[in-house]
Amino acid sequence: MSEATKPDKTRQLSQEQMNSIEHLLQGRSDRSVAEAVSVSRQTVWEWRNHDTLFIADLNRQRYEMWKEAHERLKSLANRALDVLEQQLDSGDPKASLAAAKYILQGTRSPEGDGHKMAQKPIFQC
Repeated sequence: MSEATKPDKTRQLSQEQMNSIEHLLQGRSDRSVAEAVSVSRQTVWEWRNHDTLFIADLNRQRYEMWKEAHERLKSLANRALDVLEQQLDSGDPKASLAAAKYILQGTRSPEGDGHKMAQKPIFQC
């Protein structure tokens, strides 16, 4: 039984596959990944499209990467809102208007819920 056809419970990813996943997570193309790990572009394509263990690990790592980014974004959102609040309260009409504009843009209803806001701004900063 070849390495690629072993049941997924006993088979592990090769070092080339683990390295390929790292490169794919960075957004590199199959060709670039193949060159970096010294395999053919077709091999990388086969891993991405037909190797269930490779696909599962790539998807798991993508999920973890996006989950971490989402958590970071949530923590930064509070700080960003604090800055906007400071601008609103600054006493500077131009800064207050700019802050208000960003806040209003961020509170638009999602399209499709029947509550579309005007597409054109009411005023320009």
